[in-house]
Amino acid sequence: METTARNEGEKEMPVGFGIHPYFHKPSEGLVHVPAKGRWELSDSLPTGNILPAEGRYDLNNGQNLRDLNLDDIFTFIESDTEGIARCVLKDYDYTTETMVEFPTSQFPHVVVFTPPEPRQAICIEPNTCPTDAFNLQERGVESNLTMLAAGSEMKFNLCIYTRPSDIVSRP
Repeated sequence: METTARNEGEKEMPVGFGIHPYFHKPSEGLVHVPAKGRWELSDSLPTGNILPAEGRYDLNNGQNLRDLNLDDIFTFIESDTEGIARCVLKDYDYTTETMVEFPTSQFPHVVVFTPPEPRQAICIEPNTCPTDAFNLQERGVESNLTMLAAGSEMKFNLCIYTRPSDIVSRP
C-alpha cells in the first residue's frame, strides 16, 4: 500500500498517518511486535513517558493471544538491515501467519489493540506518530510529528499479507 500526503495549501501543514487494520483474533495463536518500549498512557492518551516493553507488554518473542488485552502504543520498533519491521500474527488453528511490514523510518510506532468481548479481533496498527501527537509536540514531547511544506508531498509504504505458516508446535 502506498499513500501520499500532499500539502496543496500555502502554509506548512502537520502530518501524522496511521492505518487501523482489524484481523481475526485466533482462539490459539500469538502476536509478535519487535518493540523495546511503549508509551505510558493515562485515559488512553500518552503522558510523554516511555516505558520498557516488559512482562505482558513484551511482544518481541510473541505473546499468547488467549488472555491478551491491549490498547497500547509501542515504540523503539526494531527493523532488519533494510529498515523494515515485521509484526506477525500467528494462527495455530489455520497454520497461517499474517505479516504487517513497514519501514521504521516512516512508522516508528505500532498500536496493538484487542477489542473487548464478544469481538474476536486484534489490530496491529503502524503509525508515524503516537496518539495525541499534536498536543505532545506542543508540550515539548518529541512525537515524530512531521511538518509538510506548502506544495510538497510525502509517501508512506507498508505491506500486509497472510501466508501458510511452518508452525510445528505451539508454545
